[in-house]
Amino acid sequence: MLLTVQILTILAILCWPMFWILSVMMFGGPGATNDAQSVYSTMAILLYPSGIFLVYALGNWPLFVIPGKYLALIGIPLNLALVYASYGSLLSNTLKGIANEGYSVVDQQVYYNGNPLPMASAGSFTLLEHSPTYRDAVYAKDENQVYYRGEVILGADSASFHPLFVEQGLDEYWADNQHVYRYSLALDLNPEQVALFHDDSYAVYLTDGKQLFCNGIKVPDADLASFKVIFGALAKDKHHVYYQQHIILPDADVESFNLYPDEQYYGYDKHHVYDVIAERSQPIAGADPASFELLGRGYMRDQHRVYFSQQYEPTIVLTQVDRDSLVVTDYDDATGSDAYDKHGYILNGKHLESDK
Repeated sequence: MLLTVQILTILAILCWPMFWILSVMMFGGPGATNDAQSVYSTMAILLYPSGIFLVYALGNWPLFVIPGKYLALIGIPLNLALVYASYGSLLSNTLKGIANEGYSVVDQQVYYNGNPLPMASAGSFTLLEHSPTYRDAVYAKDENQVYYRGEVILGADSASFHPLFVEQGLDEYWADNQHVYRYSLALDLNPEQVALFHDDSYAVYLTDGKQLFCNGIKVPDADLASFKVIFGALAKDKHHVYYQQHIILPDADVESFNLYPDEQYYGYDKHHVYDVIAERSQPIAGADPASFELLGRGYMRDQHRVYFSQQYEPTIVLTQVDRDSLVVTDYDDATGSDAYDKHGYILNGKHLESDK
C-alpha cells in the first residue's frame, strides 16, 4: 500500500511543471490577473506539493529513502519559493486590492499594471477612455499631467486633453490646446486645424492644411493639392510616389502610376511593372506593362516571360516554364500541383521532379 502511495506521489510531483505552464497560459488572457478568484485558486493548485509534503511529515512516512520530516523541510520551502518567484507580486497586489492590469487607485495611491505611479495625484485622477473599466483604459489624467499606459505624456495639457475622431472609431489620436498626439507621440499638427485626410484599415492620414502625416509619421514635402491615396500607405502626388513617409520608385511616371485591380503588391505605369514592397519597391526588370497579367496563385506573365511572386521579396522570372502553354489551377491533390505547361506539372513555380 505504501509503495503505491509513494509511486503516486512521485507522479504528482512530476506533474507540477505542467500545472505551472497551464497557469502561465491561463493568466495570458485579457484581465485574467485581475480576477481574484482565479488568482487564489491558481495559487492553491500550485501549492499542492506542499500539502503532500506536510502529510508525509505529519504521518512520519518516508518517500522511499527520504524521511517525511526532511521531505517537508526541503520540499515546502522550495515549493513556496518557486510559486513566490513566479507570482509573488501578482498575489500581493490581489490581496491589497491593486489591479495587476490597467489603472487602479488604492489608499490614495495610483497604480498601473500593479506598479505605483508616484507622480500621479490620486485625488484628481481620472480615466480618459471610451471604456468604463480601469483595465481597458490606457489614457488617464490628473490635475497636472496626462498618462498613456502609465507613462507621463510630456508637455500634454491636462485641462484641454481630449480625443479626436471618436465617431470614426479612431482611439489613438488625441489633442490638447497646443499639440496633436498619436498614442503618446506629439505630432507637428495644429490642433485647431487638424482633420482626417483619409483612413482605412491599413493607414490613417491627418492634415492641418500644411503638414501631412501617415500613421503618425510626417510625409515630407507632400503636395496636398494633388496628393492621392492609392491603397493604405501607398500614395502619390504630382511629384512622387510614397510608401508612408518614404519616396519610392523615383523614376516612375507618377501620372500613370497605379496598382493592378484587386492587387496591392503589383503596380504599373506606362513604362514599367513594379514590385510594391514598401520602401524596397522596384521595377520588375523586362516586364511589359501593356501585356502583363496576373494569373493567380502567384503566377504572372507578359508577352515574353512567366513570373512568380516571392511575397515580400522581388518577383522572379520562371525561365523553365513555357509562357504559351501555362495554365494555372487550384491546388490539385491528385498531382500535387497548382499549374502545368507542356513540360509537366508545376508547384510554387517549379516543375515537379516526377515530370522530368
